[in-house]
Order: sequence, then structure tokens, then C-alpha cells
Amino acid sequence: MQFSPARVFLVAIAAAVVFAGCAATKIVTEWSNPDYASPGFKKILVIGVSKQPSIRRTFEEEFVNKLKAARVDAVPSYLYIPETGKLTRPGSMRQ
Repeated sequence: MQFSPARVFLVAIAAAVVFAGCAATKIVTEWSNPDYASPGFKKILVIGVSKQPSIRRTFEEEFVNKLKAARVDAVPSYLYIPETGKLTRPGSMRQ
């Protein structure tokens, strides 16, 4: 079986693109404002997005547990945001 030169060239280009896309990202330079002072957060709301409620809950619980292990106060969003449907008004969220 012989391959045409055009086909070999296209496969080589596709392979090069795939390998280049897998290269590690490296930050070369960064800037931050030395005068900025963050107000700090009291509690973090962890929001997971998934079409499957069980995956969402599992993700949020795991993330909250990791944050709490690092002494960060966090809560999962499923306690406040329904799994399906829309929020109709601000007071409709569960407490």
C-alpha cells in the first residue's frame, strides 16, 4: 500500500499540531499591582456545572473538603442553587 505525498504531508502537519498543542505552558513574565489590597473573603461558594446532579454534588463536596482542610470556609452551591429549573426571584433560593 502506497501513500500519496500529499497524504503523508497532511498527516505530518496534523501530528505536529497535536504535539504542539500538548506542549507545557510556561509563564514568562507577569505583573501585579503592588498597591492593590484584597479585601479578603469570609466564605467561598463552590459551584460545579454538570448535567448529572450526582457528579455536581460529588465535585462540590470534594472541593469544599479540600478547602476546609486548608482552613478556608466554603460551602457547596447545591445547598442554595436548585439542580434543575430557573430561579424566579432572589428569595427562592433554599436556606
